[in-house]
Amino acid sequence: MTDLFQSGGALPKNSRRLGGISVKGQKMSARQYKLRLMLVIVCLLIACVLVGGGLYFLFNGALEAQINQLGDFAVSSAVSQEERIRSECREVFDQITFDNELAALLYYQTPSAGRLLNGIKRLDSYRHSSAVIDSLYLYNVLNDTFYVSSDHSTQAVLRSGEMFDSQAVEIARRFREYDNMEPISRSLNVSYPKMASLDYVTYLRYNTLNGSNSTCVLFINVKHEVFLANLWQGQHEGEFRVDMIDKHGKTQIYQ
Repeated sequence: MTDLFQSGGALPKNSRRLGGISVKGQKMSARQYKLRLMLVIVCLLIACVLVGGGLYFLFNGALEAQINQLGDFAVSSAVSQEERIRSECREVFDQITFDNELAALLYYQTPSAGRLLNGIKRLDSYRHSSAVIDSLYLYNVLNDTFYVSSDHSTQAVLRSGEMFDSQAVEIARRFREYDNMEPISRSLNVSYPKMASLDYVTYLRYNTLNGSNSTCVLFINVKHEVFLANLWQGQHEGEFRVDMIDKHGKTQIYQ
């Protein structure tokens, strides 16, 4: 009997068998379980952080790409809009230049009353023929006179000293500083038919072949909102700004 108990081996101190299972072994298994559980929790947390970070960067990248795409579309649309408006104004300038009804206003120092009246009516017809044109001026250098088609002027014939658009007077005096069809951005305060502030892009046309002896300068004024019309397609979130910059780096129009 003694040999049977000894064959099992001696138990360590402070340890005893219960049903063939060591109590100390149970304690070690519990510690290992807790350690493994903590490792699993840590791994899950790390996995959650990695997945969350990946989703954030994925969403952020997609949003940034969408914003860039919208910005590129807005810029290309603005360029196309300006080119279309410039082309339409150029066509009107060409028609005015070769219109015999307007020859007296363009080239005569003292046009007759009949030709003056016909010329003013013809000028109005050109303004109303285009949806982009807000106002149209002809400046005759020979008699220092503006012939005006505008809803903001009470008269159609104005000497430079009487002209309601003082900026146009300054431009006419130094028109050689501007290129033909160069867009000039400006703001104008008017009092007729009501007090208002107008934001214009003005296109000029004059005869560059005549040197300093050009006899006339043509003005077409287009409102800023015409350039920005239909610039954004559909709804967009956030704030966007599109700047139209001239060759000198000056902002002409922005939204």
